[in-house]
Amino acid sequence: MTDAAAKDAPEDGVGKDRIDRILRAAQQAFITHGYHGATTDMIQAAAAVSKSTLYRYFPTKQALFKAAFEAYNKEFLTSVGQIYKDNDDIEVFLFQFGLEFLQALISPRGLNLFRIMVAEGQRFPQVGKLFYVVGPKVTTDLVESYLANAHNRGAVHVANPAMAAEHFIGMIRGDLYLRCLLGASLPPSTAQLERFVRATVAAFLAAYRASPAR
Repeated sequence: MTDAAAKDAPEDGVGKDRIDRILRAAQQAFITHGYHGATTDMIQAAAAVSKSTLYRYFPTKQALFKAAFEAYNKEFLTSVGQIYKDNDDIEVFLFQFGLEFLQALISPRGLNLFRIMVAEGQRFPQVGKLFYVVGPKVTTDLVESYLANAHNRGAVHVANPAMAAEHFIGMIRGDLYLRCLLGASLPPSTAQLERFVRATVAAFLAAYRASPAR
């Protein structure tokens, strides 16, 4: 939720339910129609709220977009955040994170969202940048933080945690994600995803567990 929305939002359950309905309706509208095609009228109608209520919480379309996709990412980020807290074993963390991340990417909703954002980002660069900040960047930052901590406790040698995080995220996406995005292959099974992620983690750690060059 935006700062303005948080400030104005009522604390009772009715108010929270109203905001949740608005955000769910906004997510669906933006994914289905894109940033330009989605209108506040259709979001208001789908959420069953008045226009004044919608604008009370989200005074601009951009504020609503940002809040909608922060909420969209919240469940995933909460889950991987728990993985982060529960695992000092870097191999376990990277596997569990990588599997959850890849499953989210290749889900029908995840693929549709990415396709829409690529198309909309060309026409509305600020929307593409905003989506990156509230989604992909937050995810990469989480991996960067974990790798930095793992480096500090001697589990890996990662001189540049930001670059290493980009390497891992890029390896997880890989050609498998591209094939799913383009509809070039059937969705992989859970067993296939697990094999792919385990191999990716092994390759990543083979590089970053090595002694630094002298």
